[in-house]
Amino acid sequence: MRRCWKTLHEGFGTALQTVQAKRAFDAAKLHQACLEAFAGPEGLVSYLVSPDVPADEKNGLYSGLVRLAQGDVASEVAWPLLWLGLWPGLDAVYQRRLKYFTGAADELASALATAFTALVKRLNLDTTQRVAATLVRSTERDVMDAWRRARTEDARYSRYREREESVSEAVALSPALSEVGLSVRMQVESLAKWLHLLAPMDAKLVLSVLLLDEEQSVVGVRLGLKPAVARKRFQRALLRLRREMEAAEDSDDTAA
Repeated sequence: MRRCWKTLHEGFGTALQTVQAKRAFDAAKLHQACLEAFAGPEGLVSYLVSPDVPADEKNGLYSGLVRLAQGDVASEVAWPLLWLGLWPGLDAVYQRRLKYFTGAADELASALATAFTALVKRLNLDTTQRVAATLVRSTERDVMDAWRRARTEDARYSRYREREESVSEAVALSPALSEVGLSVRMQVESLAKWLHLLAPMDAKLVLSVLLLDEEQSVVGVRLGLKPAVARKRFQRALLRLRREMEAAEDSDDTAA
C-alpha cells in the first residue's frame, strides 16, 4: 500500500551512492561554499537529518541546495539531497495526511512529489528566511489544496450526474414522452398529471427534482430524509409512474 513512498526514499538513497553523484557533489562544492565541509553527499544527509544540529545552521545548506536544484550545475545531486534532508518532515506530512487518501497511498506519494518539485523550482530565496520549514509546510498546503479542489470537482460532477440521471429516468417513463418535438422540460412537465398517484412526500420529491431542478439530497433534507433514503424513494416513485403510464398506454391500445 505504501510501497511507492518507501521506494521513493530508497531511490534517492541509491542515487547518492553512484560515482556520478560523488562527482556531481564535488562540482557542487565549487559553486556553494557551504558544502565544502562535507566529504560526500552521505555525510551531508546525516548532518541535515540530525536533530542535534540547530535549524539555523541547516538553513544555509538548504538555500545552497535549492540554488543548485534551480540551476544547471549539479542539480542531479541537489534534488536527492533536498529530499533526503527534508525526509523526516515530508514523511510526517505523508503519515499525517494518509487518512485523506484511503486506499490511495500511491496517489498521496505522487501528489507530494509533484508539489515539492514545483515548490523548489519556484521558491524565492530572497524572500524566504526559513527554507526547510517553508518547503515542508508549503508542500503540505499545496497537496491539501489540490485535494480539496479535487473533492469539489468530484462533488460537482456527482451533482451533475444526479441531475442527468433524474432527467433520463423521467424521460424514460413512457415512449409517449419522447415524441419528436417535445423538449425535455415539456416531457417532465407532462408528468404533473400523474403525481396524484404518489404519496404526498414522494410527489413533492419528484416535483422538486424534476420540475424545480433541485438535487435529491437537498430536497431530502428539507423533507426530513437522509440522502440515500431520498434517492431510493425517488427511484421507486419514478418506477411506479412508469408502470402506471405503461399500463394506461396498453389500455388505450386495447380500446383502440
